[in-house]
Amino acid sequence: MSEVKGKLILAIEMGLEPGSISILRDSDEIASVVGEDNASRSSDLIPVIKEILVNQHIKLSELTLIAVSNGPGSFTGVRVGLATARGLSMGSSIPCYGISSLEALAKSAERSIMDGVVRSVISTGRGSLIYRDFQVENEKIVKPVSEINSTSLESINDADWVNGVELMVLDNKLNSLPLVNAIDASINLQPLNLAKFIGLAASERIPDSVNESLKPIYARGI
Repeated sequence: MSEVKGKLILAIEMGLEPGSISILRDSDEIASVVGEDNASRSSDLIPVIKEILVNQHIKLSELTLIAVSNGPGSFTGVRVGLATARGLSMGSSIPCYGISSLEALAKSAERSIMDGVVRSVISTGRGSLIYRDFQVENEKIVKPVSEINSTSLESINDADWVNGVELMVLDNKLNSLPLVNAIDASINLQPLNLAKFIGLAASERIPDSVNESLKPIYARGI
């Protein structure tokens, strides 16, 4: 897919705690809000988006694209994020595109290695993990190289499980996990402002099927 220049992007990530909103001009983030009290509750999402746009002197109609996490993530968070993004898109005729939170996690780490495989890992909170592998070439994610898979939490300390993986990116529920064998793979943690990387991933493509990208990917237990 070719890249569009001069884009002004609103990015929304609500599937993983703490939730975040980002405004990007092409690949440069110009404003962001990280949740808890202001961005993570559904009742606050629209007012926070309006506030961040007003503070940046941006009209909704000036946006080029709305990017939103389509999961995996919490049922409520993914649903709220997608519903909000769809509503803004339909009300303003701005294209809306969904990006996997697994891709965004990998995107956040792509400059950490020159070439190799990045594994994005999300905890479901029930003793299991969801993960996907992405190929990095010249410090850029080029493609997913596995399906979305699940495994037990114990696998994260299985040296065989990380065989061939250069870097793992863990969601913030795993940030206190004691790592033993997995130390053979470098570890990055989820950036709190994951919306930025939702926006960056969306900025590098022209969606072939916008509606298809907005299908939610849920993870039980999150």
